[in-house]
Amino acid sequence: MTIKSKMLLVIGSVILSGLLTALAISVYTFRQDKVEEIFDINQNRITTLSSSFDSGLKTVETTFRLYLQVYASEGAPKAKEIFSTLISQDPLIVNLSVFSDNGSYSQIQSISQSGFLKAHGLQFDYFDKQPKLQAIPFSKIKTENRLLWNPNFEGNNALLAVGFYVLNRGTSQPGLILVGYIKTEFLEKTLGSVRFGRTYVLDKAGNLLTRFDRSSSQGIISNPLTNQFKNSSAPSFVMKFKMGSGYIFGAYKTLDFAPAAVFSEIDSVKAFDAVTKLVSRSLVVGAFILLVTFLISFLFSHSLTSPLMELTSTMRKVSGGDLTQRFNTRSKDEIGLLGGVFNKMTEDLHSSRQNLEKLNATLEEKVKERTQQLEELATKDPLTGLFNRRYFNTKITEELNRSRRSKSPVSIIYLDIDHFKKYNDGNGHPQGDELLKQFSRTLLAAIRKTDTCARLGGEEFRPCFGPLL
Repeated sequence: MTIKSKMLLVIGSVILSGLLTALAISVYTFRQDKVEEIFDINQNRITTLSSSFDSGLKTVETTFRLYLQVYASEGAPKAKEIFSTLISQDPLIVNLSVFSDNGSYSQIQSISQSGFLKAHGLQFDYFDKQPKLQAIPFSKIKTENRLLWNPNFEGNNALLAVGFYVLNRGTSQPGLILVGYIKTEFLEKTLGSVRFGRTYVLDKAGNLLTRFDRSSSQGIISNPLTNQFKNSSAPSFVMKFKMGSGYIFGAYKTLDFAPAAVFSEIDSVKAFDAVTKLVSRSLVVGAFILLVTFLISFLFSHSLTSPLMELTSTMRKVSGGDLTQRFNTRSKDEIGLLGGVFNKMTEDLHSSRQNLEKLNATLEEKVKERTQQLEELATKDPLTGLFNRRYFNTKITEELNRSRRSKSPVSIIYLDIDHFKKYNDGNGHPQGDELLKQFSRTLLAAIRKTDTCARLGGEEFRPCFGPLL
C-alpha cells in the first residue's frame, strides 16, 4: 500500500468519522426537537379542546338561562313549546329536564330531541325513565351549582350530562335543578387526525367523563398524570412518564366551566416510529460509506444532512406558532416520508384551529339569533304583533321618567272595542281574531313610529304618545 493510498484511507476514515459524528448529532438534535414538538402538539391539543369544550358548555348554559327567562315570564307550557323547536335543531343539546328542589326532586318538564332518539332507536320518554333519573346526582349539583358527569349512555361516550342549580331568590318557592344531555361528537372534529395516543376528560374526583377516540381506557383513572391532577390545583401540567414498553408524553388543562380537565397522551413508540426507522437506515448507510470513495462520501453526507437541517428548521418555525410552514418533500426516502407525515400533522393542526374558529363563530351567531327570537317572543303579543302588557308597563315607566326630566307631556289613550264579546260569540273566534288584527293594523297606521301601542289583553289597547314636537 502506497503512502498516497494510506493518506487517502486516513483522510477517508477521518471524513467518515466526522460524517458519522455529524449525522449522530443531527439525529440527536432532530430527536430532541421532536420531543419538544410533541410537547407543543400536546399543549396545543389540550388548549384547543378545553377552549372548544368550555365554549360548548357556555353555549348550553346560555340556552338554559334563556329557558329560565321564558319559564319565569310565560310559564312551563309556553317554555316547552318554544324550546321543543329550538332543541330539535340544537347541535349540542339532546334533552333538557327540569326538577323541583322539593326534597323528592320531582320532574317538572322534559324536552328531548326527537331526531336523536329516533337515530338511536330510543323511545320518546327515554330520558324520563329509571334508572336515568336515579343516576342524576341531585345533591352534588346543589353543592357545586354546576356539575358534569358521565351518564353512561348505552355503553359509549356519545353523551355528557350537565347540571345547574337555580335558587328562586326572594320567594318561598323551591329551587330548580336543570339537567341537560349534550353530544360530545363535535369535539372529535377538533382532534383532526393526530391520534398518537388518547384524549379524555376527568372530573376532580378522577371519574372518566368522556373520551374522544377509540383507544383503550386502561390506565386512565390511575396514572402519574391523572394523580397529579387530582392532588394539585395547577390549571395545566405537562409530564413524561413510563407506561408499558415505552413512554407517554402527557398534558392536561382544567376547564373554566366546572372542576374537570381535558387530558392528552401521546405514545412515544408511535410518535418516534419514523425517527427510529431513520436511525436504523442511517447505520446501514454509514457501513456502506466505508466502501465508497471520498467524493461519494462527501456527496452522500451532503444529501443526507441538507434535508435534515431543512426539516429541523421547518419544525422550529412550526413550534414557534407558524402553522403555514411546510417541508419540501423532494426525496422519496425515510426523510421524505417523515417530512410528509410532519406536513400532514401540521396541516391537521392548522385545519383544527380554523375549524375551532368557525365553530365558535357559528355557535355565537346561533346564540345571538336565538336570543333575538326569545326577546321578541317575550315582548310581543303573538296574535296582533303589538307589544304585550309586560313591555307596556316597562315602557310607560320610562316615558313618565323622561317626561319628568324634560318637563314635556306624555299621553296615554285607553281603548276598548265595544260589544266585542257579542261580535266574537256571534261570528266565531276566527272572525274575532281577525277583527283584533285589523284594529291593531289601524292603530299602528295612525300613530308615529316613535309612539308605542300595546294590547293589554282581550279587546283592551293602550297607545302611548311622547312629545308632539
